[in-house]
Amino acid sequence: MTYLPGSYICRQGTTGNSFFILTEGHCRVTVNEEKGEREVGKLRAGDTFGEHALTDTSNRRQANVISV
Repeated sequence: MTYLPGSYICRQGTTGNSFFILTEGHCRVTVNEEKGEREVGKLRAGDTFGEHALTDTSNRRQANVISV
């Protein structure tokens, strides 16, 4: 799947049922706070994300992942 820059691939707090493998490009990882979003990491080709929502009983996403 291809995402345009600035597209949210995952949104914090939403229900997750997929695991992602980043095959090319980059993403920003942010968390929601009272004053807005705070960047907590970056992802690049070869990185994976989304597994926490699959293993946690709440199935909730813990962060936002945004394509760059």
